[in-house]
Amino acid sequence: MSRETVIPEQLILPLCEPFKRQADWILDLHAMTQQPNRRAGRCLKCFYTLLEGADERKRKVLGPLKAWIEANIELEIVSNDICSGTLPVRIVEGGFSAFCERVIDQVRDHPCIIAPRIDLKVQYKDSDCAA
Repeated sequence: MSRETVIPEQLILPLCEPFKRQADWILDLHAMTQQPNRRAGRCLKCFYTLLEGADERKRKVLGPLKAWIEANIELEIVSNDICSGTLPVRIVEGGFSAFCERVIDQVRDHPCIIAPRIDLKVQYKDSDCAA
């Protein structure tokens, strides 16, 4: 059975001052601390938006949130309407689009996943899909 996942508020509060010009993204992340939220993809998008163009100081402030995302969010691979496994989220430079392209290439090159249609879903690791 899955548990409800929320982002710990102590990961978002330190972001408020350094990222005050990106308040909408901070507010989205903060909303995810207040109640269980099944929008893991939105969390990842918010993070990459903040990371984009962040200087070294801001990147350090994002470090704990990055670690939390990598520990708690994964990508579910669905082929032929069946879960074919999961991939860990590994955040690297290049933005959200580059992240998506890397994941698509990784799945496309996977020797065990062959199907006419493959869907990817960003989700919290508490899903029922077996890796």
